This record gives sequence, C-alpha cells and structure tokens, in this order.
Amino acid sequence: MKIANQFKDIKVHLIQVKRSIESWILAGLSVKNPENLLNPEEELKNLIQRKGKHYSKSINVYRKLALEVDIEVAKSKSETFRNFLECLKDC
Repeated sequence: MKIANQFKDIKVHLIQVKRSIESWILAGLSVKNPENLLNPEEELKNLIQRKGKHYSKSINVYRKLALEVDIEVAKSKSETFRNFLECLKDC
C-alpha cells in the first residue's frame, strides 16, 4: 500500500507565510506591517535586543515570546496568521 493511500481522508491546508513565522510574532507584538518586512527575523532580533534581552533562535526564546504575543492583534495585522487560525478551526 502506498503512503498516500493511508492519508487520503486527512484534510490538508496550504498556508502561505509571508517571509517567515517571525512576521506572525511581530504582528502579535504590534509591529506595523510585519508581513512587508524584508527580514522579519532580523527585525525581531533587533526588537528583543532594544529591550535589553538576548535573542537566539531557540525553542526557549519562542516559548517566552508566545507569552507576549497578543493573538487578536496578530490576527488584525497579519492576513496569513488569520488564515492559519481559520484552518485550525476547520481541523
């Protein structure tokens, strides 16, 4: 049996993320037009460093950021994040 046949009843949604997941985080931190930034990861790093904190792309840093991200603000500032949440509701 082919692998594809085993998953034929699973819903699949494709979500376009503009630039990177970091643009979603920036949206939730109230950054203006996060999906239009050329390098959202660098912008996130700069934002964190301006707050006097150390940034490294790690699970621990992203866990801490998740506590600061306002989902409603992120939805209002990021179309792709809104689309992602809608797909989660459909699952």
